[in-house]
Amino acid sequence: MKLTGRGMGAEGVEARGDKFRLLLFVAGNEPNSQQAKENLTQLCECHLKGRYELDVIDVFKDFGVALEEGVLVTPALIRVAPPPRVTVLGSLGDTQQVLAALRLSGGES
Repeated sequence: MKLTGRGMGAEGVEARGDKFRLLLFVAGNEPNSQQAKENLTQLCECHLKGRYELDVIDVFKDFGVALEEGVLVTPALIRVAPPPRVTVLGSLGDTQQVLAALRLSGGES
């Protein structure tokens, strides 16, 4: 899993209760894409219930959005809000790393 971000300071977002806007780019029904969808859905329901908006974009059907967002590989998760923007690549199977990327602790439910 690869993580990129801009302006990544030490302050987390969970204490503020911000709503998360997430974009997940997938490649149809490819195994890694399906796994990323399942992993992210489970993570969001467990740690962000009622505090997230998730759009799943299939690059086979809507490649233009992927290009606009700078996505060249899938699966790719982009946290659009709250700032800073963060991109996580891969199947999102390492929950602790994804939580860290989203600036959430593993203990929140």
